[in-house]
Amino acid sequence: MRARPKDSSQHPLVLPEPNAARETLELDGDERRKRRLVMEMGRALHRFGAPAHRLEDALRRVSRLLGLEAKFFAVPTALFAFFGPLGSQKSGFVRIDDEDVHLGKIAEIDQVLARLFRGELNPEGALERIREISKEPSRYGAAVSLAAFALSSAAGAVFFGGGWMELVVAAFLGLLVGLLARHVGRRASRHIFVPLAASLCAVVASGLNWLLGPYSTQVATLAGIIYLLPGLTLTVALTELSTRNLVAGTARLTVAVLTLLGLGFGVALGTWFESFSPHSSAFTPEPLPLLVDLAAVVLAPLAFAVLFHARRRDIGWILLACILAFGASRAGSWAGGAYLGAAVGALSAGLYANIWGRSLGRPPIIVSVPAIILLVPGSMGFRSVAWMLADDTISGIDAAFETGFVGMALSVGLLMANVLVPPPRTV
Repeated sequence: MRARPKDSSQHPLVLPEPNAARETLELDGDERRKRRLVMEMGRALHRFGAPAHRLEDALRRVSRLLGLEAKFFAVPTALFAFFGPLGSQKSGFVRIDDEDVHLGKIAEIDQVLARLFRGELNPEGALERIREISKEPSRYGAAVSLAAFALSSAAGAVFFGGGWMELVVAAFLGLLVGLLARHVGRRASRHIFVPLAASLCAVVASGLNWLLGPYSTQVATLAGIIYLLPGLTLTVALTELSTRNLVAGTARLTVAVLTLLGLGFGVALGTWFESFSPHSSAFTPEPLPLLVDLAAVVLAPLAFAVLFHARRRDIGWILLACILAFGASRAGSWAGGAYLGAAVGALSAGLYANIWGRSLGRPPIIVSVPAIILLVPGSMGFRSVAWMLADDTISGIDAAFETGFVGMALSVGLLMANVLVPPPRTV
């Protein structure tokens, strides 16, 4: 007669799993539904612009709530998840191809998380709500979005030292970029959208120089493509590198560099038409009145709030954050130069965002992203590429180093704000 196998649980070499003390929630359904909820939530947060360290922290907290043992690894184009104890893990993978900053949907997903933690939603209800949020159309219509493109470019012309002519041309170019984004940016040709938009703006700016008279085509073109400048991507990349998310930070930094190269190539291709213009593009604009500068500081945050799909109820808070960050940055630059200005501006934006988030229980990213976008060094990076393409290598390398140092100053300011006022446990 064959001997019966011994119970493996009584074998001296088989150790029981440790019963770690953790707060869990009694949930209906099996583990597969819980995992599906975590992955759907991760995909939604990733698509709508949550940085790697915030995304991974949010998913870890949700997993603990659901009683799941899980590890996460996020990069700009994918999300990896590993469920279960070491040695018997089951993996999950989500590919992200259409990432876009969508502050309103991040805020709504954070509300779903809060309701799940309070026990007001079960996993099935939370999963259904996240799917509904992901399918919701843009909260702003085509006309409002196109106006925001034009307004952001007009404000950019003011920030870059343009005059009235540069302001008008930049607004027109921003409108063209918005139209191109609606008809090209979501199709198969979206991968060439950046150089295509840059070359279009450069060609149109050169043509208008021939028709309207002399003005700075460089300022107008740079302001026209301000939405495409990867300054925010560069800042997030450096922040991820500083928080030891090395793969995500390196990949995002590569994306920023490639975007700058695409913009530079597009502008270099378009500026060939300047040789046909009877007017020189090396034109020094007349300074605009102080009232126009102040109006740009107020109107630019409104435009960025629309372009980043923020909720209407958050626009007032975003405006205050942008004005505070911009004023602090200018004061810091006046006192100690561009690097100190960037650090002080980012520190002010981070402190404001964390205090606001802790007071109202909302994600600080809602107000910090539009504030940081006014401080990012995307224009310097673009000028670096443009100078290199014009065989001015020394100036190009100089600008590239300055771009990196200003980006690091912004990252340090944000990290210091998190030390002084820890952010709330939200997205």
